Amino acid sequence: MKTLILILIFTFSLFAQHDWSEPVQLSEVGIPGEVLYYDPITACTGDTLNTSWIKALKHPDQYLYATQIEVRQSYNGGIYWQDTENITPEYTEYSHDRIFQLKAVCDSYNNLYVFYMKGLGFDTNSVIFKKYNGLEWSEADTLTSLASKDLQVTVDKVDRIYVFWTRNGYQYYTYSDKSVTRVWLEPMMFENTELNTTITNSNFVFDEDNNLYITGNLTGDFKGLRPGLFSYNKSEEKWKDIEEIGSFTATSSGCALVLLSDSTLVTNVSVGQYIDEGYNYIVSRKLDTPTWSQPVYLNQNTNIYSKRMFTDSVDNIHLIERYIIDSKSELISCYTKGNIWNTDTIQADDVYSYNYFGAVNCNDKLHLCFSRSDHYDPNYNTTSIFFQTKLIDTGIEYDPQTIPKLPVLFQNYPNPFNSSTQIIYSIPQSGEVKLSVFNSKGELVKDLINSKQNKGHHSVMFEANDLNSGIYYYRIEVDGIVKESKKMLYLK
Repeated sequence: MKTLILILIFTFSLFAQHDWSEPVQLSEVGIPGEVLYYDPITACTGDTLNTSWIKALKHPDQYLYATQIEVRQSYNGGIYWQDTENITPEYTEYSHDRIFQLKAVCDSYNNLYVFYMKGLGFDTNSVIFKKYNGLEWSEADTLTSLASKDLQVTVDKVDRIYVFWTRNGYQYYTYSDKSVTRVWLEPMMFENTELNTTITNSNFVFDEDNNLYITGNLTGDFKGLRPGLFSYNKSEEKWKDIEEIGSFTATSSGCALVLLSDSTLVTNVSVGQYIDEGYNYIVSRKLDTPTWSQPVYLNQNTNIYSKRMFTDSVDNIHLIERYIIDSKSELISCYTKGNIWNTDTIQADDVYSYNYFGAVNCNDKLHLCFSRSDHYDPNYNTTSIFFQTKLIDTGIEYDPQTIPKLPVLFQNYPNPFNSSTQIIYSIPQSGEVKLSVFNSKGELVKDLINSKQNKGHHSVMFEANDLNSGIYYYRIEVDGIVKESKKMLYLK
Protein backbone atom coordinates (compact mmCIF):
# COMPACT_ATOMS: atom_id res chain seq x y z
CA MET A 1 0.00 0.00 0.00
CA LYS A 2 1.53 3.35 -1.04
CA THR A 3 1.23 6.85 0.38
CA LEU A 4 0.65 10.31 -0.99
CA ILE A 5 0.09 13.81 0.25
CA LEU A 6 -3.43 15.20 0.12
CA ILE A 7 -4.05 18.91 0.52
CA LEU A 8 -7.55 19.87 1.62
CA ILE A 9 -8.74 23.43 1.98
CA PHE A 10 -11.89 24.05 4.03
CA THR A 11 -12.83 27.71 3.60
CA PHE A 12 -15.32 30.16 5.00
CA SER A 13 -15.18 32.60 2.05
CA LEU A 14 -14.83 32.38 -1.72
CA PHE A 15 -11.30 32.35 -3.04
CA ALA A 16 -9.20 31.18 -5.96
CA GLN A 17 -5.95 29.19 -5.92
CA HIS A 18 -2.65 29.99 -7.55
CA ASP A 19 -0.75 27.07 -9.07
CA TRP A 20 1.99 25.21 -7.22
CA SER A 21 5.50 25.88 -8.44
CA GLU A 22 7.47 23.16 -10.15
CA PRO A 23 9.21 20.92 -7.57
CA VAL A 24 12.84 21.74 -6.86
CA GLN A 25 15.13 18.87 -5.82
CA LEU A 26 17.10 19.87 -2.71
CA SER A 27 18.96 16.70 -1.74
CA GLU A 28 21.03 14.32 -3.75
CA VAL A 29 19.38 11.13 -5.02
CA GLY A 30 19.32 8.32 -2.48
CA ILE A 31 21.19 5.10 -3.19
CA PRO A 32 19.29 1.88 -2.37
CA GLY A 33 20.87 0.16 0.61
CA GLU A 34 23.44 2.97 1.05
CA VAL A 35 21.98 6.52 1.38
CA LEU A 36 18.51 7.48 2.60
CA TYR A 37 16.92 10.95 2.91
CA TYR A 38 13.81 11.51 5.07
CA ASP A 39 11.85 13.66 7.56
CA PRO A 40 12.10 17.09 5.84
CA ILE A 41 10.94 20.27 7.60
CA THR A 42 10.76 23.93 6.46
CA ALA A 43 10.84 27.03 8.69
CA CYS A 44 10.84 30.75 7.80
CA THR A 45 13.28 33.21 9.35
CA GLY A 46 12.10 36.56 8.01
CA ASP A 47 12.29 36.28 4.23
CA THR A 48 14.59 33.24 4.35
CA LEU A 49 13.38 29.68 3.84
CA ASN A 50 15.27 27.00 5.77
CA THR A 51 14.65 23.39 4.76
CA SER A 52 16.25 20.59 6.78
CA TRP A 53 16.20 16.81 6.45
CA ILE A 54 17.95 13.71 7.78
CA LYS A 55 20.56 11.88 5.73
CA ALA A 56 21.31 8.27 6.73
CA LEU A 57 24.42 6.48 5.49
CA LYS A 58 24.20 2.71 5.85
CA HIS A 59 27.24 0.63 6.74
CA PRO A 60 28.09 -1.68 3.81
CA ASP A 61 28.46 -4.81 5.96
CA GLN A 62 26.38 -4.27 9.11
CA TYR A 63 22.96 -2.90 10.07
CA LEU A 64 24.49 0.38 11.26
CA TYR A 65 23.93 3.99 10.19
CA ALA A 66 25.77 7.31 10.31
CA THR A 67 23.02 9.96 10.42
CA GLN A 68 23.37 13.68 9.73
CA ILE A 69 21.13 16.75 9.42
CA GLU A 70 21.45 18.69 6.18
CA VAL A 71 20.13 22.23 5.60
CA ARG A 72 19.63 24.44 2.57
CA GLN A 73 18.49 28.07 2.55
CA SER A 74 16.69 30.22 -0.01
CA TYR A 75 16.50 34.02 0.09
CA ASN A 76 14.02 34.43 -2.77
CA GLY A 77 11.05 32.21 -1.93
CA GLY A 78 12.48 28.87 -3.02
CA ILE A 79 13.66 29.73 -6.54
CA TYR A 80 17.39 29.51 -5.82
CA TRP A 81 18.95 27.63 -2.92
CA GLN A 82 22.30 27.89 -1.16
CA ASP A 83 24.61 24.89 -1.09
CA THR A 84 23.75 22.01 1.25
CA GLU A 85 25.28 22.29 4.73
CA ASN A 86 25.77 19.41 7.17
CA ILE A 87 25.00 20.97 10.58
CA THR A 88 25.93 17.82 12.54
CA PRO A 89 29.49 17.05 11.38
CA GLU A 90 30.22 15.60 14.82
CA TYR A 91 28.14 12.51 13.95
CA THR A 92 30.43 10.52 11.66
CA GLU A 93 30.61 7.04 13.17
CA TYR A 94 28.35 4.15 12.15
CA SER A 95 26.20 2.93 15.06
CA HIS A 96 22.74 1.77 16.08
CA ASP A 97 22.32 5.22 17.67
CA ARG A 98 20.70 7.39 14.99
CA ILE A 99 18.97 10.77 14.44
CA PHE A 100 15.19 10.81 13.90
CA GLN A 101 12.10 13.03 14.30
CA LEU A 102 13.34 16.40 13.07
CA LYS A 103 11.52 19.68 13.97
CA ALA A 104 12.32 23.38 13.46
CA VAL A 105 10.98 26.77 14.66
CA CYS A 106 12.21 30.37 14.55
CA ASP A 107 11.81 33.24 17.00
CA SER A 108 11.06 36.92 16.37
CA TYR A 109 14.80 37.66 16.11
CA ASN A 110 14.96 35.28 13.14
CA ASN A 111 17.00 32.72 15.07
CA LEU A 112 16.42 29.21 13.73
CA TYR A 113 16.16 26.29 16.18
CA VAL A 114 16.46 22.73 14.85
CA PHE A 115 15.37 19.98 17.29
CA TYR A 116 15.85 16.25 16.85
CA MET A 117 15.88 12.95 18.70
CA LYS A 118 18.93 10.70 18.76
CA GLY A 119 19.14 7.22 20.21
CA LEU A 120 18.26 3.56 19.81
CA GLY A 121 14.53 4.14 19.51
CA PHE A 122 13.51 3.02 23.02
CA ASP A 123 13.03 5.07 26.22
CA THR A 124 16.53 6.52 26.47
CA ASN A 125 16.58 8.73 23.40
CA SER A 126 17.97 12.25 23.70
CA VAL A 127 16.14 15.44 22.66
CA ILE A 128 18.76 17.79 21.23
CA PHE A 129 18.70 21.19 19.54
CA LYS A 130 21.00 23.54 17.64
CA LYS A 131 20.53 27.28 17.09
CA TYR A 132 21.41 29.29 13.99
CA ASN A 133 21.67 33.08 14.50
CA GLY A 134 22.09 33.97 10.84
CA LEU A 135 25.87 33.63 10.96
CA GLU A 136 26.77 30.32 12.63
CA TRP A 137 25.34 27.20 14.27
CA SER A 138 25.63 26.63 18.01
CA GLU A 139 26.93 23.49 19.64
CA ALA A 140 24.38 20.73 20.29
CA ASP A 141 22.42 21.20 23.53
CA THR A 142 20.62 18.22 25.14
CA LEU A 143 17.24 18.83 26.85
CA THR A 144 16.64 15.26 28.06
CA SER A 145 18.05 11.76 27.62
CA LEU A 146 14.85 10.00 28.69
CA ALA A 147 12.51 10.24 25.70
CA SER A 148 10.75 7.65 23.56
CA LYS A 149 9.25 9.44 20.54
CA ASP A 150 6.57 11.98 19.45
CA LEU A 151 8.83 15.05 19.37
CA GLN A 152 6.84 18.27 18.84
CA VAL A 153 7.96 21.91 19.04
CA THR A 154 6.26 25.32 18.90
CA VAL A 155 7.01 28.96 19.75
CA ASP A 156 4.52 31.52 21.11
CA LYS A 157 4.08 35.22 20.29
CA VAL A 158 6.69 36.39 22.78
CA ASP A 159 9.36 33.81 21.89
CA ARG A 160 8.71 31.12 24.51
CA ILE A 161 9.66 27.79 22.91
CA TYR A 162 7.74 24.67 24.04
CA VAL A 163 9.14 21.17 23.41
CA PHE A 164 7.05 17.99 23.85
CA TRP A 165 7.85 14.26 23.76
CA THR A 166 6.54 10.98 25.17
CA ARG A 167 8.16 8.38 27.40
CA ASN A 168 6.53 5.06 28.35
CA GLY A 169 3.24 6.32 26.92
CA TYR A 170 3.15 9.54 28.98
CA GLN A 171 3.51 13.09 27.74
CA TYR A 172 6.43 15.28 28.88
CA TYR A 173 7.36 18.85 28.09
CA THR A 174 9.72 21.72 28.80
CA TYR A 175 9.94 25.35 27.74
CA SER A 176 12.33 28.27 27.61
CA ASP A 177 11.48 31.96 27.64
CA LYS A 178 13.16 34.60 25.50
CA SER A 179 16.74 35.39 26.49
CA VAL A 180 20.17 35.74 24.93
CA THR A 181 21.10 32.36 26.45
CA ARG A 182 18.01 30.21 26.85
CA VAL A 183 17.44 28.46 30.18
CA TRP A 184 15.14 25.43 29.94
CA LEU A 185 12.63 24.33 32.56
CA GLU A 186 13.32 20.93 34.10
CA PRO A 187 11.28 18.39 32.04
CA MET A 188 7.84 17.71 33.51
CA MET A 189 5.05 15.17 32.97
CA PHE A 190 1.57 16.37 32.10
CA GLU A 191 -0.29 16.94 35.37
CA ASN A 192 -3.21 14.65 34.41
CA THR A 193 -1.13 11.49 34.92
CA GLU A 194 -4.03 9.04 35.18
CA LEU A 195 -4.42 9.41 31.41
CA ASN A 196 -1.99 8.29 28.76
CA THR A 197 -1.84 11.22 26.35
CA THR A 198 -0.08 11.81 23.04
CA ILE A 199 0.28 15.02 21.06
CA THR A 200 -0.03 13.72 17.52
CA ASN A 201 0.87 16.71 15.35
CA SER A 202 2.83 19.94 15.12
CA ASN A 203 -0.37 22.00 15.14
CA PHE A 204 -0.35 24.45 18.04
CA VAL A 205 -2.35 27.67 18.38
CA PHE A 206 -2.18 30.61 20.78
CA ASP A 207 -5.01 32.97 21.69
CA GLU A 208 -4.73 36.72 22.38
CA ASP A 209 -3.48 36.02 25.92
CA ASN A 210 -0.84 33.57 24.63
CA ASN A 211 -2.65 30.55 26.09
CA LEU A 212 -1.70 27.38 24.22
CA TYR A 213 -4.08 24.85 22.61
CA ILE A 214 -3.01 21.46 21.21
CA THR A 215 -4.78 18.41 19.79
CA GLY A 216 -3.84 14.83 20.58
CA ASN A 217 -4.98 11.38 21.66
CA LEU A 218 -6.42 10.20 24.98
CA THR A 219 -6.49 6.72 26.49
CA GLY A 220 -6.71 5.59 30.11
CA ASP A 221 -10.15 6.48 31.54
CA PHE A 222 -11.50 6.95 28.02
CA LYS A 223 -12.90 3.95 26.19
CA GLY A 224 -10.33 3.21 23.53
CA LEU A 225 -8.60 6.04 21.71
CA ARG A 226 -10.32 9.47 21.68
CA PRO A 227 -9.41 12.93 20.35
CA GLY A 228 -8.31 15.35 23.06
CA LEU A 229 -7.74 19.08 23.46
CA PHE A 230 -4.89 20.20 25.73
CA SER A 231 -5.00 23.79 27.03
CA TYR A 232 -2.21 25.63 28.87
CA ASN A 233 -3.01 28.81 30.82
CA LYS A 234 0.13 30.90 30.56
CA SER A 235 -0.74 33.49 33.23
CA GLU A 236 -1.20 30.65 35.75
CA GLU A 237 1.55 28.46 34.20
CA LYS A 238 -0.83 25.53 34.48
CA TRP A 239 -2.48 22.93 32.24
CA LYS A 240 -6.26 22.96 32.28
CA ASP A 241 -8.33 19.79 32.46
CA ILE A 242 -7.88 17.71 29.32
CA GLU A 243 -11.00 17.88 27.16
CA GLU A 244 -12.42 15.22 24.88
CA ILE A 245 -13.18 16.69 21.44
CA GLY A 246 -16.73 16.12 20.21
CA SER A 247 -18.77 13.02 21.00
CA PHE A 248 -17.20 10.35 18.79
CA THR A 249 -18.11 6.82 19.90
CA ALA A 250 -15.61 4.90 17.76
CA THR A 251 -11.82 4.84 18.03
CA SER A 252 -10.64 8.27 16.86
CA SER A 253 -7.70 10.69 16.98
CA GLY A 254 -7.31 14.44 17.27
CA CYS A 255 -5.10 15.40 14.38
CA ALA A 256 -4.82 19.11 13.56
CA LEU A 257 -5.97 22.48 14.87
CA VAL A 258 -6.32 26.18 13.97
CA LEU A 259 -7.79 29.25 15.70
CA LEU A 260 -9.78 31.72 13.59
CA SER A 261 -9.82 35.48 14.16
CA ASP A 262 -13.30 35.23 15.72
CA SER A 263 -11.89 32.87 18.44
CA THR A 264 -13.26 29.70 16.83
CA LEU A 265 -11.20 26.54 17.31
CA VAL A 266 -11.35 24.26 14.26
CA THR A 267 -9.90 20.76 14.45
CA ASN A 268 -9.57 17.69 12.27
CA VAL A 269 -10.53 14.30 13.75
CA SER A 270 -9.81 10.92 12.18
CA VAL A 271 -12.22 8.10 13.08
CA GLY A 272 -11.02 4.50 12.66
CA GLN A 273 -8.83 1.79 14.19
CA TYR A 274 -5.89 2.11 11.78
CA ILE A 275 -3.60 5.11 11.36
CA ASP A 276 -3.95 5.14 7.55
CA GLU A 277 -7.60 4.18 7.05
CA GLY A 278 -9.68 6.57 9.13
CA TYR A 279 -12.61 8.81 8.16
CA ASN A 280 -11.76 12.53 8.38
CA TYR A 281 -14.09 15.06 10.00
CA ILE A 282 -13.98 18.76 10.89
CA VAL A 283 -15.44 19.97 14.22
CA SER A 284 -15.29 23.41 15.83
CA ARG A 285 -16.28 25.48 18.84
CA LYS A 286 -15.79 28.98 20.23
CA LEU A 287 -13.18 29.39 22.95
CA ASP A 288 -15.90 30.55 25.38
CA THR A 289 -18.33 27.75 24.44
CA PRO A 290 -17.93 24.16 25.72
CA THR A 291 -20.03 22.50 22.99
CA TRP A 292 -18.42 21.22 19.80
CA SER A 293 -20.22 21.46 16.46
CA GLN A 294 -21.59 18.47 14.59
CA PRO A 295 -18.80 16.80 12.58
CA VAL A 296 -18.48 17.62 8.88
CA TYR A 297 -17.14 14.74 6.74
CA LEU A 298 -14.08 15.47 4.58
CA ASN A 299 -12.48 12.25 3.30
CA GLN A 300 -10.89 8.98 4.38
CA ASN A 301 -7.64 6.98 4.26
CA THR A 302 -5.30 9.68 5.58
CA ASN A 303 -2.43 9.18 8.03
CA ILE A 304 -3.33 10.54 11.49
CA TYR A 305 0.27 11.56 12.27
CA SER A 306 0.92 13.43 9.01
CA LYS A 307 -1.28 16.52 9.02
CA ARG A 308 -0.66 20.26 8.98
CA MET A 309 -3.39 22.87 9.26
CA PHE A 310 -3.07 26.63 8.64
CA THR A 311 -5.17 29.78 8.31
CA ASP A 312 -4.41 32.56 5.87
CA SER A 313 -4.99 36.31 6.27
CA VAL A 314 -8.75 36.04 5.56
CA ASP A 315 -9.39 32.96 7.74
CA ASN A 316 -9.36 30.31 5.00
CA ILE A 317 -8.24 26.99 6.48
CA HIS A 318 -5.66 24.81 4.74
CA LEU A 319 -5.21 21.18 5.74
CA ILE A 320 -2.19 19.29 4.43
CA GLU A 321 -2.03 15.55 5.01
CA ARG A 322 -0.71 12.25 3.73
CA TYR A 323 -3.28 10.22 1.84
CA ILE A 324 -3.22 6.44 1.35
CA ILE A 325 -4.80 4.82 -1.71
CA ASP A 326 -4.17 1.30 -2.99
CA SER A 327 -0.69 1.11 -4.50
CA LYS A 328 -0.85 4.46 -6.30
CA SER A 329 0.45 7.75 -4.95
CA GLU A 330 -0.34 11.30 -6.03
CA LEU A 331 0.22 14.84 -4.85
CA ILE A 332 -3.11 16.66 -5.05
CA SER A 333 -4.75 19.86 -3.83
CA CYS A 334 -8.38 20.03 -2.71
CA TYR A 335 -10.30 23.17 -1.85
CA THR A 336 -13.87 24.32 -1.39
CA LYS A 337 -16.19 27.16 -2.26
CA GLY A 338 -18.97 26.95 0.27
CA ASN A 339 -19.76 23.24 0.63
CA ILE A 340 -18.48 22.20 -2.81
CA TRP A 341 -15.14 20.42 -2.84
CA ASN A 342 -12.72 20.73 -5.76
CA THR A 343 -9.54 18.78 -6.43
CA ASP A 344 -6.41 19.76 -8.36
CA THR A 345 -3.51 17.45 -9.09
CA ILE A 346 -0.01 18.66 -8.25
CA GLN A 347 1.98 15.52 -9.09
CA ALA A 348 0.57 12.19 -10.29
CA ASP A 349 2.30 9.16 -11.75
CA ASP A 350 2.88 5.48 -11.07
CA VAL A 351 6.58 5.78 -10.31
CA TYR A 352 6.88 7.57 -6.94
CA SER A 353 5.46 7.63 -3.41
CA TYR A 354 5.50 10.58 -0.99
CA ASN A 355 6.18 9.40 2.55
CA TYR A 356 7.39 12.31 4.70
CA PHE A 357 6.57 16.00 4.42
CA GLY A 358 6.79 19.32 6.20
CA ALA A 359 4.74 22.45 5.51
CA VAL A 360 4.55 26.04 6.68
CA ASN A 361 2.48 29.12 5.81
CA CYS A 362 4.51 32.33 5.58
CA ASN A 363 2.57 35.48 4.68
CA ASP A 364 -0.04 33.58 2.65
CA LYS A 365 2.51 31.41 0.88
CA LEU A 366 2.31 27.66 1.49
CA HIS A 367 5.77 26.07 1.44
CA LEU A 368 5.89 22.29 1.13
CA CYS A 369 8.93 20.01 1.36
CA PHE A 370 8.60 16.26 0.91
CA SER A 371 10.55 13.06 0.40
CA ARG A 372 9.94 11.20 -2.83
CA SER A 373 10.73 7.48 -3.04
CA ASP A 374 10.70 4.96 -5.84
CA HIS A 375 7.26 3.36 -6.11
CA TYR A 376 8.83 0.05 -7.17
CA ASP A 377 11.38 -0.07 -4.36
CA PRO A 378 9.75 -2.26 -1.66
CA ASN A 379 11.93 -0.69 1.08
CA TYR A 380 11.45 2.95 -0.06
CA ASN A 381 15.22 3.39 0.02
CA THR A 382 15.60 5.45 -3.17
CA THR A 383 14.62 8.83 -1.73
CA SER A 384 15.17 12.50 -2.51
CA ILE A 385 13.95 15.73 -0.88
CA PHE A 386 11.90 18.21 -2.94
CA PHE A 387 10.38 21.64 -2.35
CA GLN A 388 7.28 23.35 -3.77
CA THR A 389 5.50 26.59 -2.96
CA LYS A 390 2.09 28.09 -3.64
CA LEU A 391 0.81 31.66 -3.27
CA ILE A 392 -2.66 31.72 -1.70
CA ASP A 393 -5.00 33.99 -3.64
CA THR A 394 -7.62 35.16 -1.16
CA GLY A 395 -9.71 36.81 -3.87
CA ILE A 396 -8.90 40.31 -2.64
CA GLU A 397 -7.23 42.63 -5.16
CA TYR A 398 -4.26 44.57 -3.83
CA ASP A 399 -4.93 48.23 -3.14
CA PRO A 400 -2.17 50.37 -1.59
CA GLN A 401 -4.87 52.42 0.15
CA THR A 402 -6.33 49.31 1.80
CA ILE A 403 -5.23 48.76 5.38
CA PRO A 404 -4.47 45.06 6.12
CA LYS A 405 -6.54 43.26 8.74
CA LEU A 406 -3.33 42.34 10.61
CA PRO A 407 -0.16 44.37 11.33
CA VAL A 408 2.28 44.12 8.42
CA LEU A 409 6.01 44.85 8.46
CA PHE A 410 7.52 45.37 5.00
CA GLN A 411 11.06 44.68 3.87
CA ASN A 412 13.31 47.70 4.31
CA TYR A 413 14.48 49.56 1.19
CA PRO A 414 17.17 49.62 0.06
CA ASN A 415 18.51 46.31 1.34
CA PRO A 416 21.47 45.86 1.62
CA PHE A 417 21.91 49.53 2.54
CA ASN A 418 24.67 52.03 3.27
CA SER A 419 24.09 54.69 5.92
CA SER A 420 20.26 54.76 5.90
CA THR A 421 17.22 52.70 4.90
CA GLN A 422 13.44 53.12 4.99
CA ILE A 423 11.12 50.83 6.97
CA ILE A 424 7.36 50.79 6.20
CA TYR A 425 4.66 49.12 8.29
CA SER A 426 0.86 49.08 8.58
CA ILE A 427 -1.45 48.63 11.56
CA PRO A 428 -5.21 47.88 11.25
CA GLN A 429 -6.23 49.95 14.27
CA SER A 430 -4.79 52.48 16.69
CA GLY A 431 -2.45 51.08 19.31
CA GLU A 432 0.86 51.27 21.13
CA VAL A 433 3.55 50.59 18.52
CA LYS A 434 7.17 49.69 19.20
CA LEU A 435 9.59 49.31 16.27
CA SER A 436 13.04 48.16 17.39
CA VAL A 437 16.37 47.22 15.81
CA PHE A 438 18.57 44.41 17.18
CA ASN A 439 22.01 43.12 16.33
CA SER A 440 22.84 39.51 15.41
CA LYS A 441 23.27 38.64 19.11
CA GLY A 442 19.71 39.71 19.88
CA GLU A 443 20.86 42.87 21.69
CA LEU A 444 18.76 46.02 21.36
CA VAL A 445 20.40 48.63 19.12
CA LYS A 446 17.66 51.26 19.00
CA ASP A 447 13.93 51.82 19.42
CA LEU A 448 12.83 53.64 16.27
CA ILE A 449 9.20 54.01 17.39
CA ASN A 450 7.72 53.66 20.87
CA SER A 451 4.40 55.52 20.99
CA LYS A 452 0.69 55.30 20.27
CA GLN A 453 -0.12 55.57 16.56
CA ASN A 454 -3.26 55.76 14.45
CA LYS A 455 -4.25 52.97 12.10
CA GLY A 456 -2.80 53.03 8.60
CA HIS A 457 0.55 52.99 6.82
CA HIS A 458 3.65 54.41 8.52
CA SER A 459 7.27 54.96 7.52
CA VAL A 460 10.51 55.61 9.42
CA MET A 461 14.17 56.03 8.39
CA PHE A 462 16.89 54.04 10.14
CA GLU A 463 20.31 55.71 10.29
CA ALA A 464 23.24 53.34 10.86
CA ASN A 465 26.29 55.60 10.56
CA ASP A 466 27.61 54.73 14.03
CA LEU A 467 27.17 50.95 13.62
CA ASN A 468 29.43 48.21 12.30
CA SER A 469 28.64 46.43 9.06
CA GLY A 470 26.62 43.25 9.46
CA ILE A 471 23.19 41.67 9.80
CA TYR A 472 20.54 43.49 11.85
CA TYR A 473 16.93 42.67 12.66
CA TYR A 474 13.95 44.98 13.02
CA ARG A 475 10.80 44.00 14.88
CA ILE A 476 7.34 45.47 15.37
CA GLU A 477 5.24 45.10 18.53
CA VAL A 478 1.63 46.27 18.76
CA ASP A 479 0.06 46.65 22.21
CA GLY A 480 2.93 44.68 23.74
CA ILE A 481 2.66 41.66 21.39
CA VAL A 482 5.40 40.86 18.89
CA LYS A 483 3.84 40.73 15.43
CA GLU A 484 6.67 40.33 12.92
CA SER A 485 10.41 40.76 12.40
CA LYS A 486 12.69 40.97 9.37
CA LYS A 487 16.40 40.90 8.57
CA MET A 488 18.46 43.65 6.91
CA LEU A 489 22.10 43.92 5.86
CA TYR A 490 24.21 47.03 6.53
CA LEU A 491 27.32 47.52 4.39
CA LYS A 492 29.57 50.53 5.07
